[in-house]
Amino acid sequence: SMSSGSGDRGEDDVPQPRQPRNLQDLVRYSIEAGPSQPQEASQEIHDDLSLERRRFLEEALQSLTEDVTKEVAEAIAVLKKYHPSDEDYSTYESALDTIADRVDNIDCANDFCKLGGFDVVPACLSSYCNGIRWRMCDIIAQCTQNNPFCQEHAVKCKFLKQLLHMVDKDPDEKCRTKAFFAVSNVVRDCQQGLKEFLGLDGFSVVLRAMQSPIEKLRNKSTFFLSSVLSQHPEIIGEVYNMGFVEQLVTLIQSEHSPIHEHIISTLLTITKSHEPAQLECRRPELKLRSSLTFLRQHFQHDDAFREEMGYIKELMNLIFSDDSEEER
Repeated sequence: SMSSGSGDRGEDDVPQPRQPRNLQDLVRYSIEAGPSQPQEASQEIHDDLSLERRRFLEEALQSLTEDVTKEVAEAIAVLKKYHPSDEDYSTYESALDTIADRVDNIDCANDFCKLGGFDVVPACLSSYCNGIRWRMCDIIAQCTQNNPFCQEHAVKCKFLKQLLHMVDKDPDEKCRTKAFFAVSNVVRDCQQGLKEFLGLDGFSVVLRAMQSPIEKLRNKSTFFLSSVLSQHPEIIGEVYNMGFVEQLVTLIQSEHSPIHEHIISTLLTITKSHEPAQLECRRPELKLRSSLTFLRQHFQHDDAFREEMGYIKELMNLIFSDDSEEER
Protein backbone atom coordinates (compact mmCIF):
# COMPACT_ATOMS: atom_id res chain seq x y z
CA SER A 1 0.00 0.00 0.00
CA MET A 2 1.57 3.24 -1.08
CA SER A 3 -1.14 5.57 0.27
CA SER A 4 0.85 7.25 2.96
CA GLY A 5 -2.03 9.04 4.60
CA SER A 6 -4.07 6.12 5.85
CA GLY A 7 -1.49 4.74 8.25
CA ASP A 8 -3.38 1.49 8.74
CA ARG A 9 -0.87 -0.86 7.17
CA GLY A 10 -0.23 -4.20 8.74
CA GLU A 11 -2.45 -3.56 11.66
CA ASP A 12 -4.28 -6.86 11.85
CA ASP A 13 -3.42 -8.06 15.28
CA VAL A 14 -2.36 -11.48 14.05
CA PRO A 15 1.39 -11.35 13.34
CA GLN A 16 1.85 -11.92 9.60
CA PRO A 17 4.97 -13.25 7.91
CA ARG A 18 6.63 -10.45 6.00
CA GLN A 19 5.59 -10.56 2.33
CA PRO A 20 7.61 -9.11 -0.58
CA ARG A 21 6.11 -5.64 -0.25
CA ASN A 22 8.21 -3.67 -2.70
CA LEU A 23 10.62 -3.79 -5.61
CA GLN A 24 13.60 -4.71 -3.44
CA ASP A 25 11.90 -7.72 -1.95
CA LEU A 26 10.75 -8.80 -5.37
CA VAL A 27 14.20 -8.59 -6.94
CA ARG A 28 15.71 -10.45 -4.01
CA TYR A 29 13.01 -13.08 -4.40
CA SER A 30 13.79 -13.61 -8.08
CA ILE A 31 17.51 -13.99 -7.35
CA GLU A 32 16.80 -16.63 -4.71
CA ALA A 33 14.18 -18.45 -6.75
CA GLY A 34 16.05 -18.39 -10.09
CA PRO A 35 14.62 -19.88 -13.30
CA SER A 36 13.58 -23.54 -13.51
CA GLN A 37 16.13 -25.96 -14.99
CA PRO A 38 15.97 -26.65 -18.79
CA GLN A 39 17.26 -29.87 -20.48
CA GLU A 40 20.88 -31.04 -20.03
CA ALA A 41 21.97 -29.97 -23.54
CA SER A 42 21.43 -26.30 -22.97
CA GLN A 43 22.76 -26.48 -19.42
CA GLU A 44 26.00 -24.61 -20.23
CA ILE A 45 24.25 -21.73 -21.99
CA HIS A 46 21.77 -21.67 -19.18
CA ASP A 47 24.56 -21.42 -16.57
CA ASP A 48 26.08 -18.44 -18.38
CA LEU A 49 22.73 -16.73 -18.68
CA SER A 50 21.92 -17.60 -15.11
CA LEU A 51 25.12 -16.02 -13.94
CA GLU A 52 24.60 -12.93 -16.03
CA ARG A 53 20.97 -12.59 -14.98
CA ARG A 54 21.94 -13.05 -11.38
CA ARG A 55 24.69 -10.43 -11.59
CA PHE A 56 22.29 -8.00 -13.24
CA LEU A 57 19.66 -8.56 -10.57
CA GLU A 58 22.20 -8.25 -7.77
CA GLU A 59 23.42 -4.92 -9.12
CA ALA A 60 19.83 -3.75 -9.49
CA LEU A 61 19.13 -4.79 -5.92
CA GLN A 62 22.26 -3.05 -4.69
CA SER A 63 21.34 0.25 -6.31
CA LEU A 64 17.71 -0.01 -5.17
CA THR A 65 18.86 -0.69 -1.63
CA GLU A 66 21.23 2.26 -1.73
CA ASP A 67 18.43 4.52 -3.01
CA VAL A 68 16.07 3.44 -0.26
CA THR A 69 18.73 3.77 2.45
CA LYS A 70 19.56 7.25 1.16
CA GLU A 71 15.87 8.17 1.17
CA VAL A 72 15.44 6.99 4.77
CA ALA A 73 18.66 8.75 5.86
CA GLU A 74 17.45 12.02 4.28
CA ALA A 75 14.08 11.72 6.02
CA ILE A 76 15.83 11.17 9.36
CA ALA A 77 17.98 14.27 8.72
CA VAL A 78 14.79 16.31 8.16
CA LEU A 79 13.31 15.03 11.43
CA LYS A 80 16.49 15.84 13.35
CA LYS A 81 15.83 19.52 12.55
CA TYR A 82 12.39 19.33 14.17
CA HIS A 83 11.79 21.83 16.94
CA PRO A 84 8.59 21.96 19.05
CA SER A 85 8.08 25.63 18.18
CA ASP A 86 8.19 24.77 14.48
CA GLU A 87 4.82 25.44 12.85
CA ASP A 88 5.42 23.77 9.48
CA TYR A 89 4.24 20.30 10.39
CA SER A 90 3.71 19.05 6.84
CA THR A 91 7.45 18.79 6.09
CA TYR A 92 7.89 16.48 9.05
CA GLU A 93 4.73 14.52 8.35
CA SER A 94 5.88 13.77 4.82
CA ALA A 95 9.35 12.70 6.08
CA LEU A 96 7.56 10.31 8.46
CA ASP A 97 5.39 9.02 5.59
CA THR A 98 8.53 8.30 3.55
CA ILE A 99 9.94 6.27 6.42
CA ALA A 100 6.64 4.48 7.11
CA ASP A 101 6.44 3.36 3.48
CA ARG A 102 9.87 1.75 3.80
CA VAL A 103 10.17 0.21 7.24
CA ASP A 104 7.67 -2.60 6.71
CA ASN A 105 10.67 -4.19 5.00
CA ILE A 106 12.78 -5.75 7.76
CA ASP A 107 16.15 -4.62 6.32
CA CYS A 108 14.89 -1.05 6.03
CA ALA A 109 13.56 -1.20 9.57
CA ASN A 110 17.00 -2.28 10.79
CA ASP A 111 18.66 0.43 8.67
CA PHE A 112 16.32 3.05 10.11
CA CYS A 113 17.48 1.95 13.53
CA LYS A 114 21.20 1.85 12.63
CA LEU A 115 21.02 5.25 10.91
CA GLY A 116 19.93 6.83 14.19
CA GLY A 117 16.21 6.94 13.39
CA PHE A 118 15.32 6.10 16.97
CA ASP A 119 17.05 9.30 18.15
CA VAL A 120 14.18 11.38 16.77
CA VAL A 121 11.45 9.31 18.44
CA PRO A 122 11.09 11.17 21.79
CA ALA A 123 10.73 14.60 20.17
CA CYS A 124 8.15 13.31 17.69
CA LEU A 125 6.14 11.49 20.36
CA SER A 126 5.90 14.67 22.41
CA SER A 127 5.07 16.93 19.44
CA TYR A 128 2.00 19.20 19.66
CA CYS A 129 0.96 17.89 16.26
CA ASN A 130 -1.29 14.78 16.29
CA GLY A 131 -0.12 13.84 12.80
CA ILE A 132 3.51 13.69 13.90
CA ARG A 133 2.69 11.71 17.05
CA TRP A 134 0.59 8.98 15.44
CA ARG A 135 2.93 8.61 12.47
CA MET A 136 5.88 8.04 14.78
CA CYS A 137 3.90 5.44 16.79
CA ASP A 138 3.09 3.70 13.53
CA ILE A 139 6.78 3.64 12.52
CA ILE A 140 7.79 2.11 15.87
CA ALA A 141 5.05 -0.50 15.43
CA GLN A 142 6.15 -1.32 11.86
CA CYS A 143 9.84 -1.56 12.85
CA THR A 144 9.25 -3.82 15.84
CA GLN A 145 6.71 -6.18 14.25
CA ASN A 146 8.29 -9.67 14.44
CA ASN A 147 11.72 -8.03 14.55
CA PRO A 148 13.88 -8.82 17.63
CA PHE A 149 16.66 -6.40 16.62
CA CYS A 150 14.33 -3.37 16.64
CA GLN A 151 12.36 -4.65 19.64
CA GLU A 152 15.49 -4.82 21.79
CA HIS A 153 16.54 -1.40 20.57
CA ALA A 154 13.13 0.09 21.39
CA VAL A 155 13.28 -1.41 24.90
CA LYS A 156 16.82 -0.07 25.46
CA CYS A 157 15.67 3.38 24.36
CA LYS A 158 12.88 3.25 26.98
CA PHE A 159 10.10 4.06 24.50
CA LEU A 160 7.53 1.95 26.36
CA LYS A 161 7.13 4.52 29.14
CA GLN A 162 6.21 7.32 26.73
CA LEU A 163 4.02 5.04 24.60
CA LEU A 164 2.06 3.73 27.60
CA HIS A 165 1.54 7.30 28.77
CA MET A 166 0.12 8.13 25.32
CA VAL A 167 -2.25 5.14 25.40
CA ASP A 168 -3.62 6.52 28.68
CA LYS A 169 -3.55 10.25 28.18
CA ASP A 170 -3.16 11.35 24.55
CA PRO A 171 -5.97 13.76 23.60
CA ASP A 172 -6.21 12.23 20.11
CA GLU A 173 -7.95 8.87 19.52
CA LYS A 174 -5.78 7.82 16.59
CA CYS A 175 -2.62 8.55 18.61
CA ARG A 176 -3.86 6.41 21.48
CA THR A 177 -4.69 3.48 19.21
CA LYS A 178 -1.40 3.71 17.30
CA ALA A 179 0.54 3.98 20.56
CA PHE A 180 -1.08 0.74 21.71
CA PHE A 181 -0.22 -0.89 18.37
CA ALA A 182 3.42 0.09 19.03
CA VAL A 183 3.38 -1.17 22.65
CA SER A 184 1.99 -4.57 21.64
CA ASN A 185 4.59 -5.03 18.88
CA VAL A 186 7.47 -4.08 21.19
CA VAL A 187 6.28 -6.50 23.89
CA ARG A 188 5.12 -9.48 21.82
CA ASP A 189 7.60 -12.39 21.91
CA CYS A 190 10.20 -10.16 23.57
CA GLN A 191 11.20 -11.19 27.09
CA GLN A 192 12.96 -7.87 27.88
CA GLY A 193 10.01 -5.92 26.52
CA LEU A 194 7.56 -7.82 28.69
CA LYS A 195 9.76 -7.32 31.75
CA GLU A 196 9.91 -3.57 31.16
CA PHE A 197 6.15 -3.50 30.47
CA LEU A 198 5.43 -5.23 33.80
CA GLY A 199 7.80 -2.84 35.61
CA LEU A 200 5.88 0.12 34.18
CA ASP A 201 2.57 -1.36 35.41
CA GLY A 202 1.56 -1.87 31.78
CA PHE A 203 -1.40 -4.09 32.64
CA SER A 204 -3.10 -1.20 34.46
CA VAL A 205 -2.92 0.69 31.18
CA VAL A 206 -4.38 -2.36 29.39
CA LEU A 207 -7.20 -2.55 31.93
CA ARG A 208 -8.07 1.11 31.33
CA ALA A 209 -7.79 0.65 27.56
CA MET A 210 -10.30 -2.20 27.80
CA GLN A 211 -12.75 0.28 29.37
CA SER A 212 -12.09 2.98 26.76
CA PRO A 213 -14.92 4.45 24.68
CA ILE A 214 -12.63 3.97 21.64
CA GLU A 215 -13.70 0.66 20.09
CA LYS A 216 -10.41 0.05 18.27
CA LEU A 217 -8.49 0.51 21.51
CA ARG A 218 -10.82 -1.81 23.44
CA ASN A 219 -10.37 -4.48 20.78
CA LYS A 220 -6.60 -4.15 20.55
CA SER A 221 -6.11 -4.27 24.30
CA THR A 222 -8.40 -7.29 24.70
CA PHE A 223 -6.59 -9.11 21.92
CA PHE A 224 -3.22 -8.20 23.44
CA LEU A 225 -4.22 -9.52 26.87
CA SER A 226 -5.46 -12.73 25.28
CA SER A 227 -2.23 -13.41 23.39
CA VAL A 228 0.17 -12.40 26.20
CA LEU A 229 -1.57 -14.59 28.76
CA SER A 230 -1.64 -17.63 26.51
CA GLN A 231 2.12 -17.23 25.96
CA HIS A 232 2.95 -16.37 29.59
CA PRO A 233 0.79 -18.36 32.00
CA GLU A 234 3.23 -17.35 34.77
CA ILE A 235 1.70 -13.85 34.92
CA ILE A 236 -1.92 -14.98 35.20
CA GLY A 237 -1.94 -14.67 39.02
CA GLU A 238 -0.69 -11.09 38.81
CA VAL A 239 -3.34 -10.18 36.25
CA TYR A 240 -6.06 -11.83 38.33
CA ASN A 241 -5.08 -9.75 41.36
CA MET A 242 -5.58 -6.55 39.37
CA GLY A 243 -9.30 -7.20 38.89
CA PHE A 244 -9.28 -8.40 35.29
CA VAL A 245 -11.88 -11.13 35.89
CA GLU A 246 -14.54 -8.60 36.81
CA GLN A 247 -13.56 -6.41 33.86
CA LEU A 248 -13.80 -9.33 31.41
CA VAL A 249 -17.21 -10.31 32.76
CA THR A 250 -18.38 -6.70 32.32
CA LEU A 251 -17.14 -6.79 28.71
CA ILE A 252 -19.02 -10.04 28.09
CA GLN A 253 -22.16 -8.15 29.06
CA SER A 254 -21.49 -5.32 26.61
CA GLU A 255 -23.04 -5.31 23.14
CA HIS A 256 -22.10 -8.48 21.29
CA SER A 257 -19.27 -8.13 18.74
CA PRO A 258 -16.57 -10.27 17.06
CA ILE A 259 -14.20 -9.41 19.93
CA HIS A 260 -16.37 -11.46 22.34
CA GLU A 261 -14.53 -14.57 21.24
CA HIS A 262 -11.27 -13.10 22.62
CA ILE A 263 -12.89 -11.81 25.80
CA ILE A 264 -14.29 -15.26 26.61
CA SER A 265 -11.14 -17.17 25.63
CA THR A 266 -9.09 -14.84 27.87
CA LEU A 267 -11.42 -15.46 30.80
CA LEU A 268 -11.06 -19.17 30.08
CA THR A 269 -7.24 -18.91 30.02
CA ILE A 270 -7.28 -17.20 33.44
CA THR A 271 -9.83 -19.47 35.11
CA LYS A 272 -8.37 -22.74 33.78
CA SER A 273 -5.11 -22.26 35.63
CA HIS A 274 -6.20 -20.15 38.61
CA GLU A 275 -8.70 -21.47 41.13
CA PRO A 276 -9.44 -18.13 42.85
CA ALA A 277 -10.59 -16.87 39.44
CA GLN A 278 -13.13 -19.70 39.25
CA LEU A 279 -14.53 -18.74 42.64
CA GLU A 280 -14.77 -15.13 41.55
CA CYS A 281 -16.70 -16.11 38.40
CA ARG A 282 -19.29 -17.84 40.61
CA ARG A 283 -20.08 -14.65 42.55
CA PRO A 284 -23.84 -14.27 41.97
CA GLU A 285 -23.64 -10.47 41.60
CA LEU A 286 -21.48 -10.90 38.47
CA LYS A 287 -24.39 -12.75 36.77
CA LEU A 288 -21.93 -14.63 34.57
CA ARG A 289 -24.06 -17.74 34.20
CA SER A 290 -27.07 -15.85 32.83
CA SER A 291 -24.85 -13.78 30.48
CA LEU A 292 -23.25 -16.89 29.00
CA THR A 293 -26.62 -18.66 28.74
CA PHE A 294 -28.04 -15.64 26.92
CA LEU A 295 -25.18 -15.61 24.38
CA ARG A 296 -25.53 -19.32 23.84
CA GLN A 297 -29.27 -19.09 23.15
CA HIS A 298 -28.80 -16.22 20.69
CA PHE A 299 -25.76 -17.31 18.73
CA GLN A 300 -25.38 -21.08 18.96
CA HIS A 301 -26.80 -21.65 15.46
CA ASP A 302 -24.66 -18.96 13.84
CA ASP A 303 -21.58 -20.40 12.17
CA ALA A 304 -19.69 -17.12 12.49
CA PHE A 305 -19.56 -17.62 16.27
CA ARG A 306 -18.70 -21.31 16.42
CA GLU A 307 -15.32 -20.69 18.17
CA GLU A 308 -16.95 -18.43 20.72
CA MET A 309 -19.68 -20.99 21.46
CA GLY A 310 -16.94 -23.59 22.05
CA TYR A 311 -15.29 -21.31 24.62
CA ILE A 312 -18.64 -20.63 26.30
CA LYS A 313 -19.33 -24.34 26.61
CA GLU A 314 -15.88 -24.95 28.11
CA LEU A 315 -16.26 -22.03 30.52
CA MET A 316 -19.73 -23.16 31.65
CA ASN A 317 -18.42 -26.69 32.28
CA LEU A 318 -15.45 -25.37 34.23
CA ILE A 319 -17.32 -22.85 36.38
CA PHE A 320 -20.87 -24.11 36.74
CA SER A 321 -20.82 -27.87 36.13
CA ASP A 322 -20.74 -28.98 39.75
CA ASP A 323 -23.20 -26.55 41.25
CA SER A 324 -26.88 -26.97 40.72
CA GLU A 325 -27.49 -23.72 42.56
CA GLU A 326 -29.14 -21.44 39.96
CA GLU A 327 -28.10 -17.81 39.81
CA ARG A 328 -30.91 -15.42 40.44
